[in-house]
Amino acid sequence: MALAPDKRDDLGLTPKREAFARAYLELGSARKAYESAYNCENMKPATIGSRASALLREPLVAWFIDQLRAEAAKRNEITVDNLTQMLHEDRKLARDLGMPAAAISAVGSMAKLHGLMVERSKVTVEKTLTGMSEAELDEFIAATNAKLGPKRDD
Repeated sequence: MALAPDKRDDLGLTPKREAFARAYLELGSARKAYESAYNCENMKPATIGSRASALLREPLVAWFIDQLRAEAAKRNEITVDNLTQMLHEDRKLARDLGMPAAAISAVGSMAKLHGLMVERSKVTVEKTLTGMSEAELDEFIAATNAKLGPKRDD
């Protein structure tokens, strides 16, 4: 799906952003996709990672990636039903070969595919004290004092 140059410019999808999106799907890594679409020879790895991550969050880039994925799925006739059937076959093969771990893995994959099992992760974002407003500092101090318990007089 190549947008006409004038349409790309109207939407903000530049040739480099389009190249990034295509590379992201091909390589599976935002950092590697960014490096393939942009000149990064004088950039630090952290900068490349940050810019790649920001680019993935750009609405038009995210939309374009979704469009490319949908086209690929349609081209390859990938559906939930097809994937489920493949996983059933893989589970049967694993059981026939006496590989219980592989069979269990297929069941887990089916559960995830159908939204019955969701992987959860905890993300903690910490701020430095110097970056907090007075209200945030007061809240932080109160929360810390609450965790520490009552003050003892020694």
